[in-house]
Amino acid sequence: MMIEMAVFSVGIYLVLRFLRETRGSGVVRGLIIVLLGGLVAFLTLIDSMELQRLGLVFEEVTATIVLALVIVFHQEIRRAFVQLGDSQIFGGFFRREVKTIQRLLRSVARLSKERVGALIAIEREGSLANLAETGVHIDAELNSFLIESIFYPGSALHDGAIVVRGDRLVAASCLLPLSQNQDIDKRLGTRHRAALGLTEESDALAIVVSEETGTISTSVGGKLAYGVDLEHLEKAINEHQHGRAHRSSPKERRSTAGIIKAIFADPYRKLIALGLALTLWLYLDRQVTGSETIDPQLAMVTSIANEASDLDFGHTQLSVVLNDWQYSIEEFRNTSEPIPSVEITLKGTNSDLAEFEREVESLRVELDTSELNDQRPKVDFRLDDLVIRPLRFERLLSSMKPRTVRVNLVRNDERTVPISHERVSWETDGSELLVEEARFTPSTVKLRGPVTMLELFRNKSRVFTAKLHSGITGAGRRSGDLFLNEEDGKDITMSPSSVPFTVPEIPEFIRHELELRVFLNDTMLSEAQASGLQLPTKALFSFEAAGGLDSRLRQELADKSDWVWQNIYVMVQPEPQDLADVAKGNLIGQLKFVNSSRYREGTDYRLGETLFVEFNIKN
Repeated sequence: MMIEMAVFSVGIYLVLRFLRETRGSGVVRGLIIVLLGGLVAFLTLIDSMELQRLGLVFEEVTATIVLALVIVFHQEIRRAFVQLGDSQIFGGFFRREVKTIQRLLRSVARLSKERVGALIAIEREGSLANLAETGVHIDAELNSFLIESIFYPGSALHDGAIVVRGDRLVAASCLLPLSQNQDIDKRLGTRHRAALGLTEESDALAIVVSEETGTISTSVGGKLAYGVDLEHLEKAINEHQHGRAHRSSPKERRSTAGIIKAIFADPYRKLIALGLALTLWLYLDRQVTGSETIDPQLAMVTSIANEASDLDFGHTQLSVVLNDWQYSIEEFRNTSEPIPSVEITLKGTNSDLAEFEREVESLRVELDTSELNDQRPKVDFRLDDLVIRPLRFERLLSSMKPRTVRVNLVRNDERTVPISHERVSWETDGSELLVEEARFTPSTVKLRGPVTMLELFRNKSRVFTAKLHSGITGAGRRSGDLFLNEEDGKDITMSPSSVPFTVPEIPEFIRHELELRVFLNDTMLSEAQASGLQLPTKALFSFEAAGGLDSRLRQELADKSDWVWQNIYVMVQPEPQDLADVAKGNLIGQLKFVNSSRYREGTDYRLGETLFVEFNIKN
């Protein structure tokens, strides 16, 4: 846009500046007022109301008007091309130096022939502005007739030198410094001394024509070449001009200020050109047309979930909207095979296509399932059924491939399903959990979806996913939420959508060695066996404790209290056959707690080894 705007602005500004100087500028101003006002109004009317036939007539008339303007202003256009060829932009590349040299040679040749004295100072790298100020300011285009007229003996400006800068004659009747060199030929006059004096103090080129003899001389760098011919003079001027063109002189550096001044000159006309360029760019941008292809993915959305957030997929998804929960989409098909997406071609202006990419909120098809056949429910949609939000982009729809999409449906149903830990995949952070004791709230969920999927769901295992929250809930339990597996639940909805749960965490077990009381459970023994059995009242045992029990043990042992002695004991329950014909040996015991409901094996403690208690039998 920036490049095109720059080209349009420069072109329009050059035309406006040219028309200002033409004889037909008044006519042009009138045409601009009439054409611009009528043109903008006419184009706005055609574009807003989409008057296509009127637009075709306007295109034909526009071509005729352009041709008529070329005929009316052919002289001005011809003049413009001539000025363009002589302008600083193009003329300087091809002919300016040649013209300057030829004009100087032509004037010097005539002055020499007529024996008219002349002194010409040609500026090079060093500025001659201070010398030009001693004369009469002219600032005219270099011309051989002008040079001859100035040096004509009857002219008021023939005394002194002229100063030439590029292709401009800057000043005439200028005073040059005379050379003080004592070795100069005494026969040389004032003009030759002035030429030497100038070139001794600057890098200028001085040309002298003798009034007495008509001899041509040149002076460069304080050295005088006397009696040169036109070929030598042309070579000297050419070398002088070539050297000046290929050096970055202080004068050229000072011209930067002139360039900046030129940029900000004529501001009103430049602002008008910029405004017209912007108008032209916007108009042409509306005319540049193109096409674009998108391939949105096909996806089902039911009307119950039909909210803006559910359909806000831009143009990347084509949402097929069903009007109730009775059906779900089984598959999308063309005439021969299932398809995941469609190919939609858009046609319009480039600006409209760019807005489509940036501003489209949703692309969808709304299907009516109220009158479907339950045996084989299906429905078709085509390009005309597509709805775009915002609606103004619907005019960009050109074609769709395939042309018709068949939507095969399946009836929905609802089932109540219990939740058990066997059907749950646990996503843990490395924690060991007692999943058998997980508590789900609620313990059942409602699943809604296609009948065929619900039947498959009934026999699947691990259809739920349990995700733990960070941190421990307390009392050694973790909490989290239960969801349907993404793969199993892609066509099924669960109500509620997530189920909170808690599950015990298996903590770290610490080994403890404690002296515990020993009790005998003699319910399985005879009275004689029970009276003859001798057991110790206490013994040293080892077991592993975790969680709250481990914390309690550490605290009580640190305080040296008798809590362990009072609350933990070993119960021995021998079988009668264990005592037959045996005088002594080991009995297996079980770890017991006074308040047994608080501690359970596997949760708070586990036996590191089998508990054995030595016994004796009385004789």
